Amino acid sequence: MRRILLVTTDAERIQRVYEEGGHPRVDFLELARALDAKILSYADLERSVPPSVRWVRRLLGRDAALAYYGSLHSADTYFTTAESAGMPLAFFLRISRRKAAHVMIGHKISAGKKRWIFKLFGLRKAVDGLIAYTSEQTRFAREQLGFEPHALHRIQFHCDHHFFQPDVSDSPMRDGIIAVGRELRDYPTLIEALRGSPVSATIVGSSPWSKRRDLLEGVDIPPNVRLRSGLSYDELRRLYASSALAVVPLQDVDSPAGVTSIFEALSMETPVIVTRTRGIEDSITDCPGVLTVPPGDPAALFDAIDFALIDADRLRRLGREGRASIDAGRSLDHFVETVRDIVCNV
Repeated sequence: MRRILLVTTDAERIQRVYEEGGHPRVDFLELARALDAKILSYADLERSVPPSVRWVRRLLGRDAALAYYGSLHSADTYFTTAESAGMPLAFFLRISRRKAAHVMIGHKISAGKKRWIFKLFGLRKAVDGLIAYTSEQTRFAREQLGFEPHALHRIQFHCDHHFFQPDVSDSPMRDGIIAVGRELRDYPTLIEALRGSPVSATIVGSSPWSKRRDLLEGVDIPPNVRLRSGLSYDELRRLYASSALAVVPLQDVDSPAGVTSIFEALSMETPVIVTRTRGIEDSITDCPGVLTVPPGDPAALFDAIDFALIDADRLRRLGREGRASIDAGRSLDHFVETVRDIVCNV
């Protein structure tokens, strides 16, 4: 059986960085090994490809070109890591009348024009399994896109619990808070919560994945807040290990923005305060070590930070419980095993 994994990034560059060391394991590389699948990514579009692939890229962009190029490989099973390639692949499979299984991760299929594109081109018929990280997205797929329950799979996201692991032999004194990531963050609310307080904070507002603008541009940064960017994963891990608390302030959206930062912090035994949004609820339900605050409320966020930092023993206990929740079902190993089973069953 021939399986192809379509990855909407430069997989070869990421693999080179990973092989140099100091980098967590990469989910699509682990999935490719588990599924014995060939990876196709943006890097493949820079090689010699059929002229038709270049035309698709000019007309529809590189995600569609990657999907079209993948459809030319005559695989038995396709796995797409995002709907940006999964939806075009479903279209090309439909018009070519190919009989191939297709499992797709849908991060936010409820957004924008995706619903009417799905319906207009009958893409449901070329998606045999849809994986989502929130019940909001699976509900939308069932009610609006016509997916049968057996084709829908809500699973947990993950982090590499081997890489993000506290070093008990060299545990620094934990102090202050850390906030990491860019996707749909509400850093202005966090800044206002910290303004004038004695709490020191480090904000790492960069991301290797997010294409969104920096929401800290033009914000008056108080002296107790330090901005960092472009950190290596080793540096990021040390920051998690030296912080008493992680804060993930989010805009009120229905996608699981912030889940990577939450799980990385918990894996490092660092408790988390997160904005309770529609998108993040599924990821943190029954997850010890996570405290929540309402969206866009600086006073409530400061009170939560202040209350959490008062009791160091409680924070340590929450950190240990948070790490246990990662080990129990939110690790990369669990993710790979779950996705492998879904693809094989399809």
